[in-house]
Amino acid sequence: MKTYFITGGGSGGHIYPALAVADEIMELDSSARIVLIGAKRGMERKLFSKTNYKAYFLPVGQLHSSVGRLKQIWSLLRLPFCFLMSFYLILRYRPKAVIGVGGYASGPVGMASSLMGVPTYVWEANATPGVTNRILGKFNTIPLLVFEKASRYFKKNKAILVGLPVRKVFEETVQVSSTKKLGKLNVLFVGGSQGARIFNDVLPAFVEKYGDKLEGVQLVHQTGLKNYDETLKKYKNLEEKEGLEVLAYLDPIMDYYAAADLVVCRSGASTVVELSILQKPALFVPFPRAADDHQKSNATSVVEKGAALMIEEAEFNPDTLAEAILSLQKNPDRLESLKKASVDLFPAGARQKIAEIVMA
Repeated sequence: MKTYFITGGGSGGHIYPALAVADEIMELDSSARIVLIGAKRGMERKLFSKTNYKAYFLPVGQLHSSVGRLKQIWSLLRLPFCFLMSFYLILRYRPKAVIGVGGYASGPVGMASSLMGVPTYVWEANATPGVTNRILGKFNTIPLLVFEKASRYFKKNKAILVGLPVRKVFEETVQVSSTKKLGKLNVLFVGGSQGARIFNDVLPAFVEKYGDKLEGVQLVHQTGLKNYDETLKKYKNLEEKEGLEVLAYLDPIMDYYAAADLVVCRSGASTVVELSILQKPALFVPFPRAADDHQKSNATSVVEKGAALMIEEAEFNPDTLAEAILSLQKNPDRLESLKKASVDLFPAGARQKIAEIVMA
């Protein structure tokens, strides 16, 4: 029986791709054994435990400067035990390969496996790698990247561009035409499961200020469940606003993506890649407090290739939003140009590609 370790977590952007690769390995070899290793306090504890895979959780903590000196010291004190547990698990299961997907748990496991001569792969979702993956890149590891731009952080080892393992629904969905006609523009604002406060603040002000100039513009605003009622109150005379739909969440989201001519959203790696696969023009508003400002790097990588637009949060207001939307409404060729530039921007079939590489 061949065993594969997949380690990391901390956010859905790490966890769901990890599970997608795990499932793909099992599809290719039903006799394989998957061992998932995450952090005790990460969201992976809940998600990994829901699978049929063996899972272990290390008491690893955050080392980023933003967490404060005391937490950093406490995390450092726990690191030796995390390394010992990593060595123990490797000796116990003798994995054929180890895949680190980012997140604190992948640090000690990836270092241990690399030092023990186990083929170790570092999958990095963002254009600017996180601290853990940058450290692992200095060891004898093989970087697997989504953004070509990230290769500059892994100069020691030759990186392989593999893409992002997305949900099957995105890979199986053929590019769908929106309902857009000349002069019509359907704009979808997606704030994620929790919503985006900047959208919930700016969009009502935008509708109030520019409502009379939005003829032919259809707006769908996803607020997040927690902030739905509060955001709704910001819209005045909502019943009189034609072409405006305010929702707590999007269900099913693919229907809303299908109808959209433009998606206004954050720029996490999964979002960027999924919109590219669907060939949906995007206006990115990067979350400025993301670690290492990686959302801005993600967005910039796509903007530089002519496949998206970007407004930084500090500059995102009713006026800059109106300029972007009204300009695109008047120039449908620009939308088409953004769509064409997104074709083949990221490698397809990332799940299969990563599984085949680590199983070879």
